[in-house]
Amino acid sequence: ADVALQDTAKDVHKEALNLKSYLITQGLTSKSDSLKAIESLKEPYQKAVSMYFLEEKSTEEIAEILGRPVKTVQTQIYRGKFLLREMLKETVGKERSS
Repeated sequence: ADVALQDTAKDVHKEALNLKSYLITQGLTSKSDSLKAIESLKEPYQKAVSMYFLEEKSTEEIAEILGRPVKTVQTQIYRGKFLLREMLKETVGKERSS
């Protein structure tokens, strides 16, 4: 179980790096731009994603602070990242078609 949890944590971290790269390529290079995008997320994703990307806390730290299981936090970060990507794709698509 610990090995599976570590693998999941590595996957979440890898996806986080991919999202950071994606945000940069979409012009969201500043923390304020990233914050605006993250603030548009609904809970429970907003808090977990904000703490992970902006405060650079580990999933274990977030779980302890929020009183949630680590696996739940990892799932919330993964889903929040997916939602951010979808929002950014829509935004970029609208800007490019204008």
